[in-house]
Amino acid sequence: MKLILAPMRGITNAIFRKIYCEHFPYFDYAVAPFVSPTISQNLGKGLFKDLSPKENENSMPVEPQILLNNPDVLYPFLDKIFVLGYKKVNINMGCPANVVVKKNKGAALLENLDLIDKILSKIAEDKRFEFSVKLRLGMTNKRRIFDILPIIEKYEPSVIIVHPRTADMQYSGEANIDIFQEVTQNVKSNIIYNGDVFSLAKYKKINALFGEKIVGVMLGRGALVNPLLCGQIKEKKFQNPEIEIKKFIDNLYFEYEKLYFGERSVLGKMKELWKYLQFSFENSKKCAKKILKSESLYFYRKHCDELFENCKYFCNNETLGNIQMDGVIE
Repeated sequence: MKLILAPMRGITNAIFRKIYCEHFPYFDYAVAPFVSPTISQNLGKGLFKDLSPKENENSMPVEPQILLNNPDVLYPFLDKIFVLGYKKVNINMGCPANVVVKKNKGAALLENLDLIDKILSKIAEDKRFEFSVKLRLGMTNKRRIFDILPIIEKYEPSVIIVHPRTADMQYSGEANIDIFQEVTQNVKSNIIYNGDVFSLAKYKKINALFGEKIVGVMLGRGALVNPLLCGQIKEKKFQNPEIEIKKFIDNLYFEYEKLYFGERSVLGKMKELWKYLQFSFENSKKCAKKILKSESLYFYRKHCDELFENCKYFCNNETLGNIQMDGVIE
């Protein structure tokens, strides 16, 4: 079964994917954080930097994702990524962030069946590409997905990635396993499960329930909470997990320090990760709070060292609860 790194806006960028792959080379591929072009937008270098072949050398394979509310913005986007060497693209129909939904993009598409049909019809005409779709159950109606799946399947997607929550749930509550079970029984397409896989135990549960019905599992927040999880799933043994994680964190920190001008940008990137990573260490609340309140790189490094010295890696034998964070697009 394939393991896929989820697109998380502001976190799983090309640098993160490369460093993650260097230390934990167990993902089969990643879906990149979305690009959201408009008809009038000049598709310059900045928009596509995260997808450039140079930025993704020696990294995990990556599939671009597009966020849109108009089929006309597919071009020149598709032409541009084809030139970059891509032959697959993911359509975002699942982002629940209010700033996205208000623009009738992401999960908001689930309320507009005609628009979904027009978008998929247009991309299906371009025989250069395979396309996949990432979606939620609906905006508010958990059974809305059953109106949408026949439209998606009509255009023969390479895979359908389902996060079994409604958009209005954001990341609260529990992913709906029962509805996902129905989804697997009602589609012929390849299906990937996404949502709340924070531990090896949860992965094994999903595999036991759906192993013969799905082709992969997508990890988002779970890959940040426990960077070793993808390796644990692939039965990799980590003799010194604290050391493995610290090497990864330090390497990522130094890469961001080289790239970004000023302490604030580097601190912002590292703190975003530590919001999740803290849950992989026992009794880490006090040290993690210091890291998250650091106002200089000196104190950030100091408090990180304190955490690794005083907090033991949490052996992930039990399923972690639903870890909720605001402002994350997955």
